[in-house]
Amino acid sequence: MIFDWAAAGYYRTLRGVPRSAAVAQALAQAQEAGELSKDADVGALARFLVDSYEGAAARAKLIGDRAPMDEFIRTTFDFLLA
Repeated sequence: MIFDWAAAGYYRTLRGVPRSAAVAQALAQAQEAGELSKDADVGALARFLVDSYEGAAARAKLIGDRAPMDEFIRTTFDFLLA
């Protein structure tokens, strides 16, 4: 379920709102639903996730291989947001 919250936040289009703010809002909803620890700093976590995703996307494009994206997804959802 946490994957759904984070993905919805990342892909939501909000005019004038940084992607990290949309992800933070989705993570806050996950917190309220008990899917994410109440101790988590959703703002910092959202910025980290967006920066990591965008870095993996840039690296994948640079090397012409989707491996960085696969590693981002695996690491994020198997360990960080498990």
